[in-house]
Amino acid sequence: MTVAATPVRSPGTNRARRMRAFTILELLVAMGIFSVLGTMAVWFMRQSLDIFYAGTRESAVFDRLDSGLPRLRADLESLYVGDRFTPPPPPPTGEQLLAGAQAPPPPPPPAVQLRSGFITLRDATGALKETPMFYMAFVVALGDEWADDQLRRGGAEIVPEPKAFTPETIDESATELVFRPPGGLMEVLWIAVPDDADHPETLTLYRGFRSPVGDLENTLLDPTHFDSLAKIRKVARPVLTGVLHFGAVWRRSFAPSWDETSTIGFASDETAPYVGRVWDSTRGFDTKFPLTKGEASRIDASDDIFPAFVRLELTLQSEGTFGYTRGDVMLADSADASDFKIRVAETDSFFAPALGRDTLWLKIGTEWMTYSRSTIDIGAREVRVNRGQRGTKGVVHPALSWIHLGTPVQTEMELVFRDRFAVRGKGR
Repeated sequence: MTVAATPVRSPGTNRARRMRAFTILELLVAMGIFSVLGTMAVWFMRQSLDIFYAGTRESAVFDRLDSGLPRLRADLESLYVGDRFTPPPPPPTGEQLLAGAQAPPPPPPPAVQLRSGFITLRDATGALKETPMFYMAFVVALGDEWADDQLRRGGAEIVPEPKAFTPETIDESATELVFRPPGGLMEVLWIAVPDDADHPETLTLYRGFRSPVGDLENTLLDPTHFDSLAKIRKVARPVLTGVLHFGAVWRRSFAPSWDETSTIGFASDETAPYVGRVWDSTRGFDTKFPLTKGEASRIDASDDIFPAFVRLELTLQSEGTFGYTRGDVMLADSADASDFKIRVAETDSFFAPALGRDTLWLKIGTEWMTYSRSTIDIGAREVRVNRGQRGTKGVVHPALSWIHLGTPVQTEMELVFRDRFAVRGKGR
């Protein structure tokens, strides 16, 4: 009987096979581990880059803000209201008229005013025809008049036709000019308007100035002298580009808060609270000003009123590769004028400006809308919005329209020493 021989395997062969099986298993486990680690590393890198880009973007916005906001605050800190409130002379009595007395001519409107409100541009096209543009115009005291070489020479020489101190005369002059004596006062205008009709959502903040004050044919205190882009470019210079919103809220010392809807002003009540964006210190030009008293009040400086506080608002757009022509995110679908939900390409951008704020703003074209974090549906990529805010109207927006979110900035100033009704030292 023959017994089959059993093959003999060397220990080295078995060990090699066991090692090959273990190496494959180890490789699979290692691949899984490294896949997870790689995914986490990419995620952390993306988060870090997002934080870096957000920080860089915010830093660039505030660098631009520093070029405009300090000058605006400096102008408001120099707001001049005058130190006399002298009413016009009364008309002559019947006895005086019989004696041959002549009625005194009506005095011109006071040169010291504060005007603020909204205008529409006469040369605007499309949706801009009905889009309100906020402005503020007032008189400032030239505390540094003698430090300015041009202003210091105002009236220093006798020439046939001294010029007014305006951007137009300065820019168009090829030689040294002699200006009219400024008298320590200057009119200042601040307004934000779109420079490019193809991109009406992006505004440029302009600052105009004029001295001496009181020129009724050219004064910056009259909105009809800057109600078109051509007029604005003539009387003002650009200060800040890439602006989505510019505004101000004025508040009397009798108003307990900044709530624009909780206070109503009455012309018959000198102590009526008022909070709003419209202001007419003469109380005789702007009929939309709740504290107006009619045309007779234009020449009566004794009833002029000025605010005790102002809250300045600016929303700036970040500059991208293509400048300010693109927004933060696109509309995924078109939106009708009455749609209260908009579908967007992505929702992450809508959380960026939400730090510490309940009500957030977005702009499509010329229309402003509000939303909140709780109204963002991440899964459906929808945002519930309130249409037609800040005086704009709800319109149709096609798909792929840019949505502008911007960086909002808000600052408050106390003007209590400009308000003759205010109690000195009274806080906000």
